[in-house]
Amino acid sequence: MRPNQTFDLTVDLVNAEDIQDARAVLQFDTDQVTLDRVHVADGTYDADEESVTLTMDDHAVLTFDVDRYVSEDVVIELTEAQVNDAVFFYDVFEAPANPPLTLEIDGRSIGTPTELTVTDRDGKPVEGVRFDVGTDPTRVEAIANTWAFTKEDGEFTRRWLPVRKGTSFQLLDEDERYARVIDDTETERYVRTDAIREVDWASLPVTDRDGKVRTERLTAFGGDVRLQAVSPDGDVSARWDGSIVSALGSNNPEHVTLTWSADPATSQTVTWQASPLVDSGALEVEGTTILADSELYYHEDGEVQVFQATVEDLEPGQSYTYRVRTDENWSETSTFQTASDDDFSFLFAADSQAQTPEQFELLTALLEDFATDEHRFLMHAGDLVENGDSLTEWNYLLDAVGAFARERPLMAVLGNHDVYGDGYNTFKQLLPYAHNGPAGQEGAVSSFTYGDAEFFLLNSEAEAEEMRAQADWLEEQLQTSDATWTIAMFHRPAYSSNPLTSGERTADIFAPVLEQGGVDLVLMGHDHSYMRTHPMVDGNVADDGGTVYVIGGSAGPKFYPGVSYEYTDVLYDDNEQVIVSFAITNDHIRLEAMNIHGETVDEYVIEK
Repeated sequence: MRPNQTFDLTVDLVNAEDIQDARAVLQFDTDQVTLDRVHVADGTYDADEESVTLTMDDHAVLTFDVDRYVSEDVVIELTEAQVNDAVFFYDVFEAPANPPLTLEIDGRSIGTPTELTVTDRDGKPVEGVRFDVGTDPTRVEAIANTWAFTKEDGEFTRRWLPVRKGTSFQLLDEDERYARVIDDTETERYVRTDAIREVDWASLPVTDRDGKVRTERLTAFGGDVRLQAVSPDGDVSARWDGSIVSALGSNNPEHVTLTWSADPATSQTVTWQASPLVDSGALEVEGTTILADSELYYHEDGEVQVFQATVEDLEPGQSYTYRVRTDENWSETSTFQTASDDDFSFLFAADSQAQTPEQFELLTALLEDFATDEHRFLMHAGDLVENGDSLTEWNYLLDAVGAFARERPLMAVLGNHDVYGDGYNTFKQLLPYAHNGPAGQEGAVSSFTYGDAEFFLLNSEAEAEEMRAQADWLEEQLQTSDATWTIAMFHRPAYSSNPLTSGERTADIFAPVLEQGGVDLVLMGHDHSYMRTHPMVDGNVADDGGTVYVIGGSAGPKFYPGVSYEYTDVLYDDNEQVIVSFAITNDHIRLEAMNIHGETVDEYVIEK
C-alpha cells in the first residue's frame, strides 16, 4: 500500500439472491486512509469520518485515499456484519504499508550530527530528495544580529546576550513584542518577536548522488521531530515521528564486555560504548590493532555509540592482554583466555531481573564471592533485566558483571522481561553472538564449542513457528555434533518448579528434541526457585541415561514459590539468591549450586 495511493475495496455478498438487507459496519483509521466515495449497487449507506454503514442486497465499492504519511499496515475492520439475523465480527482488510522510499537516520541525540540516507525499493540511493520537517516545540531562528534577555521576578535584567543571525531557539510562547525561548544551554531567554522567524526547513540540502545529507540542525535541541523524505517525482518515505534524545556515554570506553561471536579457541569479541560524538574505536591485542565496527544505537533513553571488534587467528589455550580505544582514549588493560581441550569450569545464573544498581549488586556479589580462576565464562538463562525497554537497566547489568565480563565472556539468552519494548534489539546490540543459528534468528539463537562441550543458546521468547525452526536446527546440529557433552540453554522451563508457569511451549517443542537427541544438560530460568530434575527421556524419569534439566533460581531480588513434581530431584525455594558452578572433564560434569551465603544447596554428577 503506497502513500497517496487511491484504492477500491469491494464488499460482496455470497449467494446474494438468498439475502435481504444485509448490514455491515466498517471502521478505519483516518491517520491512514480517507473515505473518498461509496457506491452501493442495491442499497444505502451512511458514512462519517471514521466509519461507513452499508445496507445492501448485492455489493458495494468503497474508494479510499491513502494518507501520504502512512507507515503502518492499513487496516479496515468489519466491526459488525448482520446477514438474515445472524451477526458476525471479523477483520475484513489488511494491507502492508509499502512506501517507495526508505529513510535511514543516524544521529538523533542532542548535539550529534545527523546523516540522512534515502534509498528506493531496490536499495539504490536517490539523489535530489528534500525533507519535510516539523518540530515540537517549534524551532525559530534569528533573522539578524540581536540580543537575548533574561528575567528575574518578572522584570528584564541587565544581563544581555549577543545573538548572531541564524542562531536557533525553541519557541515557548510569544506576544507582539517578545518571544520566550530556550537556547542551546537550556536557558530560558527573551528575544524581540520581530527579530526571529520559524526555521525554514526547506533550506536543508537535498540528498547527494549517494542519497545522503549530513546536518547539525535537526539535533540542536531536544523535543519531538517529524521527518519525511520527498523525491523530485513526489515519491515519499514513511514519516519518522520520534524524539531528539540525550547523548549518552563519554569520550572514554565504557561497559567493556566480552562475548563470543566466533570460535572461542581462536577468537574473542569485545564490545564497548562511548559518546555519539566519538569518531572511531579500536581493539588492541598484544600490540596488534583491529579497527572496530560502530553503530549509533538510538533508544528513547538516549543515543549511544556501540563499538564491536573481534580478534581472530589466536592460539588455543593462551592468555592475551588487550585494551580498547575511543578516538585517542584507551581503556585500562585486561586479559582474556582462549578455549583449549583441557578440563574447564563455568558459572550459571538466571533471572538477575533488577531495576536499580543496588538490586544488581546481588549478581555482582555472587560473581565476586564464587568466581574462581577456573571459571572460564558465565552462562545466563535470561531475564537479565526487569524491563528490556530500559537501556539504563541494560547498562546497570553491564556494570554489575563488568569486573567478570571484561576478562571472561557473558553468554546469555533472552527472557520474557528482556524482550519488553525494544529489548530484543538492545540485547543483540550489546551482547553479540555467533550468527550460526536458524535463518532470521541471528543473534538470538546460536551455538559455540568450548573444549569437549558444545553449547546451544535457544530463544524461548520466539513465536511457535520460530521455535519449531530452532528445534529443527537443533536436531540437525545434534546429529552432526562430535562433542563429548552437549548443553542447551533457554529461559522458559520445559520442566517447571513454579505451579504458575507450567505448560510452556518449550516442553512441547524443545524437550522432545533435547531428549531424543541425547543432550546431557539443559539450563533454564523463569521460575525464580532452584530446581534440578531427574534424568529425563521422552517426558519420563529415565532408568538409564537421560537429559538433566536445571532451573538456576534467582540471581536478583525476585522469588517465586517452588513445587516438587514427579520429575523433581532437588528443589530449593528458600528465597536466597543462587549461582551454580559446573566443572567439565572428559567423563563427567560436576554441579554445585550455592546460595548467596556460601551454603551448598545441591551437588550432582553426570557421568559418561
